[in-house]
Amino acid sequence: MPPGVKPPASTKPSPAPGPSPTDNPPPSSSGGAWTQGPNGSWTWVPGAKPSPALVQQYGSNTLTNPDRNPNGQLASGSWYQTPLTWKWVPGATPDPTLAATYGEGALTNPKETPDGVINRDPNADSGPGAWEPQSLSGTWQWAWGVPPDPNLVPPGYTTAQLTNPNEAPDGSIGPGNPASPDYPPENNVVPPTITDVWGNTAPDVTGAVPPPSGSGGAPDNNPVPLLPAYKVSPGGIRDSENILLTELNTIQIPSYDGLKEYVAQTPSQNLYSAALPEAELNSIQNNLLLQIGDTLELTGQFVSMLNMAAQNYAHADIASFLPDA
Repeated sequence: MPPGVKPPASTKPSPAPGPSPTDNPPPSSSGGAWTQGPNGSWTWVPGAKPSPALVQQYGSNTLTNPDRNPNGQLASGSWYQTPLTWKWVPGATPDPTLAATYGEGALTNPKETPDGVINRDPNADSGPGAWEPQSLSGTWQWAWGVPPDPNLVPPGYTTAQLTNPNEAPDGSIGPGNPASPDYPPENNVVPPTITDVWGNTAPDVTGAVPPPSGSGGAPDNNPVPLLPAYKVSPGGIRDSENILLTELNTIQIPSYDGLKEYVAQTPSQNLYSAALPEAELNSIQNNLLLQIGDTLELTGQFVSMLNMAAQNYAHADIASFLPDA
């Protein structure tokens, strides 16, 4: 077995080009709390819990009421920037950072985004997003959280084609397909446990190899290819395995375990903010640990392949014989 035992790995997206995210995520109409910034402004953070210090001043019910902030201002709705697009959030108040750039009037106008794009139906569920053709490149660009624009899409395409994040209308892979490099990272991944099952020492080179799988098919009567002679040292290969195992066991795996322990203590360190709520920070940390675990697992698999090569060379040597004269 290769060093390293862990759950199956998963992969992530680079988001498609779109507006830059702001410091604050879009609020949700339920499940969250108001947080107060250094300048006294209020921001609704979905999934957050009220600050105990603010609860003493305003009360829990006030801090968890998405309709009005603790100052009593009505949260009628506002535009928020996500990494991919603008999103209209009913019941939200303007983000102070965005208000300084665009003005509160632009942020609370549901008819168009702050940068002037018409909101085709602010009250409709636009679905996960839509494909939009790119006139210069001739390709399709996926935009999360927007409905198809009938003024941009050429005739002949169905709504199903234009709103399928797994595949573009031209058949190319989309960001909703797990095989896409732009596939979003999974939430709630479990950081793997990495263990060297060989105990820091590669197995002896004995020529033991797994039995061939299947029946093997018909005998191969083709002539043996002629190759130039070369020297192989199974013992030298095993030395290389042990060097890598020492690196894994004395540096890499202990460093990974230390980082994993640090992440487990994050809830007690109060690292969360309106810009980075607890659920999002946990997801980022655990996905980072998963990627590091994947790398260590691949290193273990490489060591296992080196060992298999040494065993096969030794097996060939043991099973070899001089042909009859």
